[in-house]
Parts: sequence; structure tokens; C-alpha cells
Amino acid sequence: MTRPIHAQVSGAPRARRMNLGARFGLGLGLTAATFALFSGCSFPEHDFIPDSEFHNNGGAAGNGGNGATAGNGAGGSGGVAGNGATGGVAGNGATGGVAGNGATGGVAGTGAGGSGGSGETNCHNGIDDDEDGLIDCADPDCVGAGYECVNLPDGWSGPVAAQEGPFGSTPTACGGQYPTVEISAFSQPNQPANCAACNCGTPNGAACGLPVNCEATQDCPGIIPENYGLHRGLSLWVAAGCSGAGAWSFPVSATCQSFSLEPGSPPEAPVSAEANAPVVTGGSCLPSGGGSLGGDPWSIRVRGCGPTALEGGGCGGTNTCLPPAAAAFDRGVCVYRDGDHDCPSPFDAKRTYYRNFVDERVCTPCSCGAPSGVECAGDKVDIWSGGGCIGTPHATVTDPGTTCTPAAPGLTLSFRYTPGTPTGGSCAPSGGQSTGTATATDPVTFCCKN
Repeated sequence: MTRPIHAQVSGAPRARRMNLGARFGLGLGLTAATFALFSGCSFPEHDFIPDSEFHNNGGAAGNGGNGATAGNGAGGSGGVAGNGATGGVAGNGATGGVAGNGATGGVAGTGAGGSGGSGETNCHNGIDDDEDGLIDCADPDCVGAGYECVNLPDGWSGPVAAQEGPFGSTPTACGGQYPTVEISAFSQPNQPANCAACNCGTPNGAACGLPVNCEATQDCPGIIPENYGLHRGLSLWVAAGCSGAGAWSFPVSATCQSFSLEPGSPPEAPVSAEANAPVVTGGSCLPSGGGSLGGDPWSIRVRGCGPTALEGGGCGGTNTCLPPAAAAFDRGVCVYRDGDHDCPSPFDAKRTYYRNFVDERVCTPCSCGAPSGVECAGDKVDIWSGGGCIGTPHATVTDPGTTCTPAAPGLTLSFRYTPGTPTGGSCAPSGGQSTGTATATDPVTFCCKN
């Protein structure tokens, strides 16, 4: 309240006496002045705030003081700003007082706004972080984030956040509330053995020779003038070009052979000669490769990531505040136990994995087929007029099976076959196939919440 100002005008003499009229007038004047002075000093009005508004709402701002009515009255002071409660809406600043005539208006109060609510910031520390009286799993903020109170079953290990995938794939990294790799297991041991490929070396041991093209019902005599089509290696014709009627057929080898042709059977001496194409006989290829390259038989792998500690509160009795698993952990939160067991509630989804296996898979041995594609290079049949293969040949059949050569003259002849060299070719490999099975051992039961 503004106090009255007591002042005295200096330099003016004081009156010692007053008449009754003057005193009466002075009294009325003082009374009016006093009334005006008290009117200017009136108390500002205030509103009372209910208790319920102290939570989550900012305090109501104080009202500014009323301006003085009198011309000399001073403006009222601004009301005190209300304090905002934690998590509440900011209070409004107080309104400044209305200035009286000739006076200055009061200063407006400033309302302190309350900060907005942030919810539970940590659902696994056993602390009521947002001060709403609810801890971790008891707080709707945590329940909405997937935390829940669960009674972990006796005799089971875990909980773990589990992720399953194809064997050989990269598992989801542990992290968050489940940062530690706790268990790895496997299932579906149906993969074949990893067998090395079989190979075959170059054919060796093969030999080149001229075939005897006789039918099975023929005894293939040494000279067959009447059976032109039954050639025994070397054929001599009485006509040029290795064609027409009249021919002799002889077996040939790498040793010298001599024949005397009887006149008149047919009576003409041979004019042209040809030999059958050489054939390759025998030979083999050496196999290599095969055998097991090792490797696990599993088709599926699973990884379980464990928590460092379960310190969340808000659950009664023996229940535990269980953190949720990240979305990448497709099996969810699980407990596990060695052996094959039924699942305890609420971990109802069962999956059986295994830690080891007995491997009875083997790879079949490698082998090689008969050589194919081998060719003979340098085969020839030399022919001499006269017996004994003496001196320079009088005729030579080169590239047997493809050329017709003029024959040596005369009815007594000798000839010799020079085998060619086998070249090229290959053998088809076989074997190196997986057979047998792998049997899973040491089962471990996973029971999960999803």
C-alpha cells in the first residue's frame, strides 16, 4: 500500500489561531483528503488456486494491482506469477495494474511455465524416472514399449533374444538389452557331404592296330578272293581305285608277312591296295580327387543373445520385468534347456535344436571310364614285291582307312604294319558322390513367447 506523503511548505509563517469557521472548513478538507488517500491505497485482488491444479497445470498468474483512483495515486504493482508444476502447462503472466490519473501503471508479473511431461525414460533400472509413482513394468509407458512381467520357469536358462536363419548366414548382432552371445545351436542336419570332384588323367597304355572286319560266322581265311567285303586289315584289288571285282584280304601285324598268290584266282596281279582304319585298344586313366572336404551338415542355425542383468522393477512376487526383443530377433524372447522338453507357459512356442552330430556321410571313390577320342598318328602298311620285306618298300599305304595306294607288282608279296602312336583322348570320371547321413545329437529345447 502506498503510504501518505507528509510535507511542509518552507518559508510560510504558521497561523497560531483560527476561527471556528476556518477550523470546520479545514476539518472537512482533511476528511476528504484522507478518504481519497485511502481509496488510492486499496489492496489488489487475488484468486485462490485449487490443489488439483498443482499437478500437470501451470499455476494461475497473479492479477495486477488496480490503478489509483486519485490523481496523485501511484499505479498498483503487478501480481506475483504462478509457478508451473512439473510437466504442467506454463502459467500466464499477471496483468499489470491500471494506472490512476497521472500515475504510472504497475509492472506485470511473469508466469513461470511448467515443463512438458516426458514419460518413463528407462524401463529396466528399478527407478520411477518420470515421477508418476509407477516403476518400469508397472508404468504404462513401459508396457506400451513391450516390457512385461513374466515368471521365469525354474530349471530353464535364459531369457535370450533368439534369431534363426540359414546355416552359413550372418546372425543378427547382439545388442540393446540382450548384448551377449549366450548360445548357438543348429537343426535339420540334411546337407550332403562336401565331396571333392573326381578327375581323370591322360589315357595311357593304349595301342593302335588294324581291325579284322569279319563277321562272326566267317572263319576269315588268309586269302578270300570271293568275299570282297570281309577285309582283314589289308586288301589288294585287281582294279585301280580299290574297287570292282577281285580282291585279296590279309591280316597284318608289326611282323613281316609273305604271301604267294596263285594265278587265276583271280589271274591278274593286284593293282591297288588299301588298309582298314586303325583302332585303339586298351589303355586307362588314373583317377584323382574325391574324398570329403569336411563341412557341417546343418541347414538351420540359431543364436541366443542374453541380457547383462534384469534389474527392472514394478513386478510383484517372483515375476521379472522382461525387456522385449528387437524386431530382427524373429524367434522373440525364449528360455532354453538341454534335452527334449515340453514348454512352460507363457513360453509356448517350441523349437528343438542340437549342439552336435554323428557324421556317417561318405564320398564314393573316384574311377575312370575307358579312354575315348584317342587317335593313332603315323600308322602305315609297307608292301614289297617279293617275300621277306627286304629293301625299300615298293608301295606304302599311309593314313590307313582314308587312302587307296597303287599296289606292288607281282604275285609274291610281303607287307608289314607299323602302328601309330596313340594321342589325345580322355576318360570320363565317376564317383565323388555323397552317401550316408548325419545324425543330430545333444538336443536343446527353445521355448519362446511368439
